[in-house]
Amino acid sequence: MSKWCPSCERELAEAEFGRNESLSDGLAAYCKPCYARKIKESRIRTGRVKAGRVVGRPRKGVGDGQG
Repeated sequence: MSKWCPSCERELAEAEFGRNESLSDGLAAYCKPCYARKIKESRIRTGRVKAGRVVGRPRKGVGDGQG
């Protein structure tokens, strides 16, 4: 079976889509490469990427001197 990706406008195999059980077919709306691109663009646009890394709050126990 196949599914249409509205972002890249191609019909791809279902294996090219991630899972999203909240949708009727159980598959993500966008193919994996398009989804990854959208996430990256969003993080750049919102300033959450710095020097190729995602910037957020530090993980507990990392760099806080309590290790």
